[in-house]
Amino acid sequence: GKSRPFPRISQYCGHIMRPACLGKTTVPQSRYVTWVFREFSHIIPSSGKVLDIPCGFGRHSVWLSEAGYSVISADIDTDRILSFTTISELATPGACSGRVVDANMPLVFVDAPFDIVLIVDFVNLLLLRHVSSWMKSGSLLIYETFANHGENWRSLLPTNLTRSVLEPYFEFVHYESRRCGPIEAEVETIRFVAVR
Repeated sequence: GKSRPFPRISQYCGHIMRPACLGKTTVPQSRYVTWVFREFSHIIPSSGKVLDIPCGFGRHSVWLSEAGYSVISADIDTDRILSFTTISELATPGACSGRVVDANMPLVFVDAPFDIVLIVDFVNLLLLRHVSSWMKSGSLLIYETFANHGENWRSLLPTNLTRSVLEPYFEFVHYESRRCGPIEAEVETIRFVAVR
């Protein structure tokens, strides 16, 4: 497919990208996600439908909608979705729409199948067990757990569990894992790109 440059976070979305706890610091896209779009541009479709779940403050949703993708932004927080989808609609009409969902519950998306599913800073085994049903053959799954900070290692999945759940449905084109927490915890942070 044809490659095109990806924009930075929209200037008109800057204010909603600054949660009060961050003061004047903006929230950039994940370095991993921007790296993936650069390094794997040969397998990433230049257009199509993207599911960003959970989308949080919409940092990836806005970026991808401005790049020409049709984005479904799903999150449990209604206020976050309304804030950035309203502003995104002014910038790129029809490119980004929100869905209020609880990713801890079984989900069905009428918008499926998606060309790309993006799961960043979220760990949920149920979500991973269902993600393949929202994708078609050749679709990409881009996944990154949250980093190991403080005690959050307690919410990470056991070593190799994520890979074993997804291997029957996906081919991994990039996979990184790093053990974290105390040695006896046997958990890991993960980031990967996989093809359905």
